[in-house]
Amino acid sequence: MLWRSTQCAPRMVLYRPSMVIAQRSALHTTAITNKSATEVVKENLEKLNKKIGKAAAEGIEKTQEATHKASEFAHEAAKAADQKMGQVEELTKSSKEQLKGNAQSTMGKAGEKASDMGEKVEDKARNFGEKAEELTEDAKKTASRNIEDAQDYVDRKTK
Repeated sequence: MLWRSTQCAPRMVLYRPSMVIAQRSALHTTAITNKSATEVVKENLEKLNKKIGKAAAEGIEKTQEATHKASEFAHEAAKAADQKMGQVEELTKSSKEQLKGNAQSTMGKAGEKASDMGEKVEDKARNFGEKAEELTEDAKKTASRNIEDAQDYVDRKTK
């Protein structure tokens, strides 16, 4: 039968006569039982406050690291963009110079061709002028002969 004695020492509990006597302090005594509920709440709040502070500090550190990495990335991206712009400007300048050179070369070739064509036209004009003079001389000769023949004919008929 189970038997409890209320007259025994408060730390002693007796169960059955056949069972070993155990002290209450060995089974139930901890640091919490020696402190009041207010103290326990304060300690728990302090521990929670420390954990929140550590988490906040870690969060701030991570945010600072991320901000630093982002600014480094932005700086590197700007640097790369500047380099690309420099390359584009160099290509543009060289392209402009090439186009300018090509245009001058083309204009030079066109000028040469125009000069050649001008010379050919002048040669043709001289040839036409010479032929025109020859034809004029021939026409004059033919006209003189025709006039002489006409006068001979008129003279013969009148005689």
